[in-house]
Amino acid sequence: MINNYNIFSALRAEMRSCLRLARTWVFFVFSMLFALGTCAYQVFTHSFTSGASANQGLVSAPELFTTNVAHTTTLIFSIGMVFLTFDIRARDVRDRICEVIDSRPVTNFELLCGRTLGVALVAWSAF
Repeated sequence: MINNYNIFSALRAEMRSCLRLARTWVFFVFSMLFALGTCAYQVFTHSFTSGASANQGLVSAPELFTTNVAHTTTLIFSIGMVFLTFDIRARDVRDRICEVIDSRPVTNFELLCGRTLGVALVAWSAF
């Protein structure tokens, strides 16, 4: 039977370890700067091209603003999540807690769900 407490414990531990990593903050800052750059580009493009032609203004229309910015930001965050989850087991070995995790009565599914949700919540909190 799935124990929600075990999932929540793995979630909290993964969030805590991800927030302590410098690469998490690098991806947060990089993605926010990239999103701000995309916003500035969309505003600049729309302000200078929409008066010249309707077709040119359509590319950066305000209706498509959220879609254009969200697409690039989600791409950067997805890449960041891959880098965060890539070395989970290696971090456990390096921090010498792999024996503790292996000895706890946590199923693989509970541990996987908790860690996945932990990384997802860390990335979601940056939005």
